[in-house]
Amino acid sequence: MSQTNELSLPPYQPYNLTVRKRKMMFKDWIDSPIENMNGTVKENDQPVSHGDYIKYFHRNLKNILKSNNLSINNEKEFKNEIATFIYRISEEPENALYKKEKK
Repeated sequence: MSQTNELSLPPYQPYNLTVRKRKMMFKDWIDSPIENMNGTVKENDQPVSHGDYIKYFHRNLKNILKSNNLSINNEKEFKNEIATFIYRISEEPENALYKKEKK
């Protein structure tokens, strides 16, 4: 995805205020469970990790692209960009806005 041609776009660069300062390292975050205002997100009574969600999101994006006869040049880079993007815009559990609103 680094190189562009007439049918591709350059990699997304989030130059806005949605990127949050992080205390949790990526390797710890990806294995941690997703939390929302109702607590830990679960599927079949098992906590869903950020890594699980990234796999789900990546698979669905690939299916959308495939159904539109589009392809990804570098799958590994594409998945890494998705994971990095989600990591940067997500809230860490202790800093989540929904927890501050409950107090």
